[in-house]
Amino acid sequence: MRPKIIRRIALALIFVLSVLSNAAWGFPVNTSDGAIQIWGMIPIGANGFALDVFSPFTINGQGIADMLKLQVVDSDDRFYDAAQKLRVDSSDYHDRELYVFRIGKSAAQIKRIRVESPTGTVYSVSWSGVPEASDKNLSIRLYGITEIPTEDQLFKQYQFEVRVTNNRSDSGLLLSPKYFVLADQFNYAYTLSGEEYKLLQGESVRYNLTSERISALSRPKLLAFPPEKLTMELQGWY
Repeated sequence: MRPKIIRRIALALIFVLSVLSNAAWGFPVNTSDGAIQIWGMIPIGANGFALDVFSPFTINGQGIADMLKLQVVDSDDRFYDAAQKLRVDSSDYHDRELYVFRIGKSAAQIKRIRVESPTGTVYSVSWSGVPEASDKNLSIRLYGITEIPTEDQLFKQYQFEVRVTNNRSDSGLLLSPKYFVLADQFNYAYTLSGEEYKLLQGESVRYNLTSERISALSRPKLLAFPPEKLTMELQGWY
């Protein structure tokens, strides 16, 4: 299937998804009572990330977003404390805070987020927000998004690291960047570049896709694989 045909299919798919989507809508991630919300993840180099945390609750008129004890629990049940906390704005609301972690772990290795409020209430929030999509033929899971520096401030470029698994009963799955399409918040589709692989039955590969240059106004919204009508929601992951 030619790239132009793929792009036309993707545009039609993205239009449908703007009304009804089968994408993995990850954020916000909430505590059971809605007291604390995690709005998204911001990668920091190769060894860290920040969680953008919001809470509408107050104690004695003071917001609690910067009073939390936030810990990441990985797939081996190891606890990691936040290395740093940063205010999002300079107002007196104290309702939004960035919790910075420098643990060298990808988002896919996080099992849950453990949150302790100033009143001593402890929450365990399942980390089910990692974007992924699958069907009987293919599984795709996001591992990270990196913005590639460009010399021209009018444009941006992104690299996406995904894990792709061949679920088919045969080894004839050709994995090629021409079958992927990136869409921005305007539902405009872009092509991607990368290597080609022929995946064996049940075989997985960590796969890098690089976007073409896109307008500095555009932000990645969906990563689509039109041949299987699979999409992943990207907002909140960079």
